Amino acid sequence: DRLPTKSRDKLNAIKNNHSKSEIINLLNKARKLSVLVIGETIIDEYQYCSAIGKSSKSPTLAVNLETSESFIGGALAIANHLEDFAGKVTVTSVAGNDDYGKSFIKKQLNSKIDLHLFKNDNHRTLVKRRIIERYFFHKLLEVYEMDFQQPNINEEKLIDIVKSLAPVVDVVIVADFGHGMISDKLVKIIEKYSKFLSLNVQMNAGNMGYNTLS
Repeated sequence: DRLPTKSRDKLNAIKNNHSKSEIINLLNKARKLSVLVIGETIIDEYQYCSAIGKSSKSPTLAVNLETSESFIGGALAIANHLEDFAGKVTVTSVAGNDDYGKSFIKKQLNSKIDLHLFKNDNHRTLVKRRIIERYFFHKLLEVYEMDFQQPNINEEKLIDIVKSLAPVVDVVIVADFGHGMISDKLVKIIEKYSKFLSLNVQMNAGNMGYNTLS
């Protein structure tokens, strides 16, 4: 019931036009597919708080932090989901040379996934932190930890990886969150070497109006 009406209508149309066994057979066929995911690494952090009142010195909401949890997001989250049903999953991504890039990502990523992670010494791993009111689950604030200048990625190494992997997989999935990894040059290489290309382009508070599908 929480899905939008258009989404429910689409799911009902699939259900009416395709049998359960047909859908299951399609999912089973996906076990034979090899997939390459290309895109940015994002750390999604959620801090759950309870409101305790207004600050006595300023008109600021005061909250008490109760619990917090962190997950790998972005392209790595997509790779983890694909590993549930695809045959072979490879992911190429970018992170900072920090604790997230060194240890956290490896702990959270499915060990069966082939990871090609480029680490930037001068840039942080992108973190999106949500401050959430615990009772109603209202998002109070979102805090980005990111560098607005373009990341210092060794583009040639990234292109070499894509050139070697894209032609030998069945599907290439690009998850472009608009934080500098997917350059114009890399776009052309991906288009040239992919047998089948699926594209996910997102706008967010960090790139609003700039990261279009085109």
